[in-house]
Amino acid sequence: MHDRFLQSCRVALPDAEQLAELKSRLPGRQARRMSPLGVLVASVLAEMAITRESVLIYATTFTESLALESYLDSFPHASPTHFQTSIHPGGIEQALIMNQQSVAALYPLAGNRDILSQALQLACTDARNEVIVVAGEEAGTWLTEMGVALDRSFAFALRLTRSADGAMARVTFDHTRSGDGVTPTLLHFADMLQKKADTDWHSPGGAFQ
Repeated sequence: MHDRFLQSCRVALPDAEQLAELKSRLPGRQARRMSPLGVLVASVLAEMAITRESVLIYATTFTESLALESYLDSFPHASPTHFQTSIHPGGIEQALIMNQQSVAALYPLAGNRDILSQALQLACTDARNEVIVVAGEEAGTWLTEMGVALDRSFAFALRLTRSADGAMARVTFDHTRSGDGVTPTLLHFADMLQKKADTDWHSPGGAFQ
């Protein structure tokens, strides 16, 4: 088994007005260029004390949905800028670039059904003492109607260490107990974090609690 201990947690589940408020708190010049997901990621990372030694794991399913919509809307004169934004791990990149922050390692993960399990498995098995897990999505418009974007924006960040001192919670990963259970979606997990709810599940890689 592998244990990690939650030392700090930030969750953002804003409506449109609250998202605008979060953006207004960022430096104006940088904020104008940031996607809603970039604003949310910057917000949840604001108090995580990131250094050059930090290890970040970034998980998303749809990433910059609005940039993808803009790219598709630009046809037949396709926009290379919107294309690049839509395929890059833009939310985390924008947050780090805004603060000119370098880190020891950044692991961007994209996926659907087991993306949370993959991110937490990587966090629990990484050899370093501290990792930060970040996840989020931004609400789309017409892509939502097609089932390839969410209708709600959110982000969360977890600072996990190997020390139990002062911990808020424990994350346990047992690779010997794999199964075909249902991994919570990133949005569902964000909601559970906000409610401080216990949870457990099995994934193909192992069991989590």
